[in-house]
Amino acid sequence: MASLKVKPVVWVITHGFQLHYSYDFITGLLKSKCNVKAITCDSLASKLENTGIEVIPLRGNINSNRNIFIKLVSNIRYHVGVVFLVVMKQPSVWHVIGTLRHPILMGIVEGIFFKVFSKKYVFTVHNLLPHESRNTIQKTINKIIYLLPDILVVHTKKMKRDLTELFGISQKKIVVMEHGLNSAATEKNVSREILREVYGLSSSMIVFVFFGKIRPYKGLDILLDAYSSFNDKRNTKLFIAGEFENADYRQMILDKIFSAREANGCEIELFEGYISDEKMAELLAIGDALVLPYRHIDQSGVLLTALSAGIPVIATNVGSMSEYVQPEVGILAEEPSCSSLLKAMEEFIESYGTTISRDNIKALAKKYDWENVVSPLLEQYEI
Repeated sequence: MASLKVKPVVWVITHGFQLHYSYDFITGLLKSKCNVKAITCDSLASKLENTGIEVIPLRGNINSNRNIFIKLVSNIRYHVGVVFLVVMKQPSVWHVIGTLRHPILMGIVEGIFFKVFSKKYVFTVHNLLPHESRNTIQKTINKIIYLLPDILVVHTKKMKRDLTELFGISQKKIVVMEHGLNSAATEKNVSREILREVYGLSSSMIVFVFFGKIRPYKGLDILLDAYSSFNDKRNTKLFIAGEFENADYRQMILDKIFSAREANGCEIELFEGYISDEKMAELLAIGDALVLPYRHIDQSGVLLTALSAGIPVIATNVGSMSEYVQPEVGILAEEPSCSSLLKAMEEFIESYGTTISRDNIKALAKKYDWENVVSPLLEQYEI
């Protein structure tokens, strides 16, 4: 006689990962009648307060401006607490959805505890390798990390293939759960017309937007080179918003912006620093296209944010971009180069308003509602 599968308690560990992703994922499970509980930071615990979900805010305050000693003590307390809870709550499924800032500690040491003491250990892979560390040693560390869980969750079919081809992971333990929409982009009621007036934009001006943490792999320098190549009479403007993480790259970008403005007459506005949900919603509302000129990427939460807001996308054809950027959503540049991106941006301008509709993008994006995308996990959670 076949044994009956049981719906267990699923503990989600966020490791202080992106607030909106974590909130949307957990509430998506809740809407799907999953018995979900969470170990989170203070800010996410507050956001989940009225959901009825049992939350342990073990991660505490994750403000980056905390005293370094307080950070150290907080991190030690957190990681010891995670191991303690895993041991004490053994008949549970543990799903780690946060990225691993300290791969050996969080991926291997804690991973062994998850493997030994949980009923089932599930781990979401956001990036197969860190963006700035893709050497042989890192590949070996990540392979060990990926061998420990019972189930690996990825957001694209390409990532599933790459896990097998690059790390030798069995396809049977990999589940594709598509990335869901960003509620921060859909919950704001922002008037596009009024905002464009506030930003001093004419109705005929075509506005390109780039936002998010500014790191070399995201190719902002490629975008600036392409944008600088436009005829200076074009009625366009580029908005850039985000925090720099590398001082040398920041200076290079500032130099390129200065050159584009002074030598080529380009209209470029930079909002440097942390980008609030309100500012993000405004930029997505006033923009005509979000540009993702990435050099490499496995999957992109920024892309799903664009779909949530209905803004067309111009992206380089890297990683899994082609799975999402279909002709009705936007345009793919053949490769991450100035010439390819320029061609794609010019193609967008030539066809502007004729083939891509914000309302159609929003309608197509509904299939990425979190209640829908988490469904492949529900059977995997059963024990």
